[in-house]
Amino acid sequence: MVQRHKPLRAVAPLALVLLVPRIARLVYPQVWIEDESYLNVALALSRGERPYLDVPLQHFPVLDWLLSVAFRVFGASIMTAEVLTLLAAFVSSLLLFRIGRRLASASTGVSAALIFGCSSLLFRYHVFDRELFLLVPVLLATQLVLGADQAKAWSHEDIGGAKLQLGVAALLALAIAFKQTAWSALVAIAIHLWWTRRGREALTIVGATIALIGALTLALFGWAGDQFFVQVILFGWRHAGTPIFSIKIDELRASMDVPLALGVGGIVSLVLARRLRQWLLPMLQVWVAFIVLEDQFYFVPVHAPRFVDSFGCQGCPQLVLRAHARISARGCQDESDLVRLLLRGRK
Repeated sequence: MVQRHKPLRAVAPLALVLLVPRIARLVYPQVWIEDESYLNVALALSRGERPYLDVPLQHFPVLDWLLSVAFRVFGASIMTAEVLTLLAAFVSSLLLFRIGRRLASASTGVSAALIFGCSSLLFRYHVFDRELFLLVPVLLATQLVLGADQAKAWSHEDIGGAKLQLGVAALLALAIAFKQTAWSALVAIAIHLWWTRRGREALTIVGATIALIGALTLALFGWAGDQFFVQVILFGWRHAGTPIFSIKIDELRASMDVPLALGVGGIVSLVLARRLRQWLLPMLQVWVAFIVLEDQFYFVPVHAPRFVDSFGCQGCPQLVLRAHARISARGCQDESDLVRLLLRGRK
């Protein structure tokens, strides 16, 4: 069901509520830095050093350049990196609301945004975590795909359809440039389009995304030579991972806690209600991310030493979309009404 767009003032109460957990984490006195090497890379780039040649880096340097610019403008500090991450988490929460509203209702979008915004993952990974940044282009691409599905805007006959496909490809390429685990989002969208009989569109998006990443790869390889190949391709794709599957699952359960429980419950409810087709794309993004990031599946040449945050941050938004059935919001006319009801504790 296509949801009509609400005026900005109707979304403002939700935005204010979503700012509360972000500000609470910002003022909390303890800081958790998952990997300080990325902060050091951005600091080095802000001082004119070169990635791969002067400072080692196992990723494309797009996100590191972004943080280095922030360091130059606002000063090099943990606070600068934390505020940038806060903005990514806040925007992701709002995008999650829009996707949930498009898929089902305002209550779906608001409940998903609130569950994600209050997730313990966002409290833990609050200082320059790549998975949180890649969520912004991935969720934007997801919103475009779902909107085009509902509006039947995939036509190749007009310039709008071509621009839409190139826009989705550019967003996915940006996400992959942030971190290569975003390949899972491209695979999920391609499968979704193929399943819904839009194979031509799937091929266009996949081809354009690969072309963009290929151009970036060739440019960086021509600039940094074999150091780029060794650090990003060999080390970045083949470094060691946690060897025991059961340990990963246990860490995932402990880290994702409420969103994981609610999301799994929501998936079960969708299966029982036979509504999987409506939720095909979010479901695919969960399962493809899990398979790609799980190095026990040896046919995938990707190892994930930080499996919990890689799958957790990428899969959590899609999981919480299915958690809306846990929150009752009857009698709500729009999202501002729903936020007021949730704040009052009404059912």
